[in-house]
Amino acid sequence: MINNKIKSVIPNIDLNAAIFTNISIKPTLVNFFYGKNGVVKSTVGREIFSDNGVQWETGKSKDDYSILVYSEDFIKRNFSNYENLPGVFSIGEEDIEDRKQINEKTIEKKNQEDLRAIKLIEYQKKQKELNTTISGFKTDSFNSARKLRDNFGKVLSGYLKSAGFAKKLLEQTTAVEHSITDITSLYDVAFDDKAIVYPEMQSIETDTLLEPELLSKSIVSSSSSTFAEFVKKFQTGDWVKQCHDNFQHTDGKCPYCQQILPANFEEEITNIFNQQFQNEIDSLKASKKNYKNVSTSIYNLLKGNSKTEFKKINLIEYNDKFRIFSDLVRQNLEIFDKKLKEPTVIFNLENTSEILIEINNLIDGFNHQIRSNNDIANARPQKKKECTKMIWELIYFNLQSQVKTYNDSLKQINADIKTITDAGTAAKNEVLRLTNEIAVLN
Repeated sequence: MINNKIKSVIPNIDLNAAIFTNISIKPTLVNFFYGKNGVVKSTVGREIFSDNGVQWETGKSKDDYSILVYSEDFIKRNFSNYENLPGVFSIGEEDIEDRKQINEKTIEKKNQEDLRAIKLIEYQKKQKELNTTISGFKTDSFNSARKLRDNFGKVLSGYLKSAGFAKKLLEQTTAVEHSITDITSLYDVAFDDKAIVYPEMQSIETDTLLEPELLSKSIVSSSSSTFAEFVKKFQTGDWVKQCHDNFQHTDGKCPYCQQILPANFEEEITNIFNQQFQNEIDSLKASKKNYKNVSTSIYNLLKGNSKTEFKKINLIEYNDKFRIFSDLVRQNLEIFDKKLKEPTVIFNLENTSEILIEINNLIDGFNHQIRSNNDIANARPQKKKECTKMIWELIYFNLQSQVKTYNDSLKQINADIKTITDAGTAAKNEVLRLTNEIAVLN
């Protein structure tokens, strides 16, 4: 029997792992470690393999030897099922590590493919939202401007569809609340191929129908005879004159009391209505004639104005005032007749100046409209452009809140689409990268 064991190149091992603490083993050339599972037999082999606590003989180290440890760790490192196929193994640590990386990268690739599929769905939803927003804006803005489109069809004739209208609207940068009345006046002439220049109405002088002083004066005889003084005192001149004029043949009797008239009656009558009296009566008649001539001239002028071919003005008020003026003139001519019939009575004419001033004001307003029409008619090409610009500025003013909401929505949706697209592109690139890496590992 041999009692001395052959020494190993490892004279001592200090174990400090698992359940061991400062346990010393002095191995020989051949050693057996046996026991149940879990008594850390593999731990001893693991410590030798990793050179933990191992003392080598003098002058030697781990680098001088090839340490081979066949254990469960070795099996895991060098034998592995291939793609979970029973009985098919890959052998070698590098092959197992490659397979592990392939599996990890395959899972990661699948995750990236799933992510890309999710981003594609999100992109499609956002694209649908974008299309709905654009379509909705086209329809809403087009309908919102319906009244302006109907009223100014010649300006907007090139934008009868919502797409073209919305495109033009989004090009606008200036919003102005123009007056519909101003735009309509400009539009009606600028886009009227039959627009012409009209003559202005004639205004009138308002102070030509003056009241003669004789109307407000009692016209009486200057005779100082007893009969004349009697007539003056009792203001019966008008009555006497009317009787004398109306009863020329009375056989020398008073037509009322039938008494014999004095022999010098005609002489007395003549003295009462002397030359001074007759001059004033003649002057009054001349005043009436002049008043009639001037009023007739004004009447004809106003009548001519009412026949204007410029049909864009409302003549109702003008014609009403024209009738009032005509009635006043008729009344004043009647006053002249009354004065001539009753010279001693004081009369006053109806004032025509106020109504003529009012008519003149209307004429000034009408002429302003006519001049505006003529200015536009004389420069239609330029005025068309001006009118078109004003209409689009008004449309933009009315719809600017809709435009802002649309632009804000569009900006947000496009930002979301970019974020989703970037994420989808990144996932696609990751899939390509992982596919290449897996191909290399295989």
